[in-house]
Amino acid sequence: SGTAWAAITAPGVGSIWDTTAVEARVDPGSEQSKLGTSLSKSLPISEQYSLTLKNDYNLIQQGIVPVPGIVGHPAHSYETDQSAKLSIADTGTSLIAGQTLSTSDDKWLRKVGAEQKLFDGVTISGSIGETPSGAANKSLSAGFRRSW
Repeated sequence: SGTAWAAITAPGVGSIWDTTAVEARVDPGSEQSKLGTSLSKSLPISEQYSLTLKNDYNLIQQGIVPVPGIVGHPAHSYETDQSAKLSIADTGTSLIAGQTLSTSDDKWLRKVGAEQKLFDGVTISGSIGETPSGAANKSLSAGFRRSW
């Protein structure tokens, strides 16, 4: 049992987008595979403000492990996520608005949130969004990220 994945990041295409990321994941234990791509474009508004537009697309296939003697038909689903992030350089604050659509939901689910960089890789973020049933989905998290 285990999961295998690969990810690659590359430059974008001219002035259309800045960054391209592709990720592939295979999980035989849950009989699922996923292929995703992310395109983003950063736009400086002024010295203090910048706007990042991001589009994520994921294709998920459920039922990837073949069973001898049984012809399987894997189920396919997709997810797409669009977001806009306004970053305020001097304060380390970011405001995010976005929406998600998937084959399991028949409508766009909207979300707004904020992120605050506290110090040396520590951030706190919160968001509120809608669920398919119309109820609110609230999230608050803190994290530490270090790259080396």
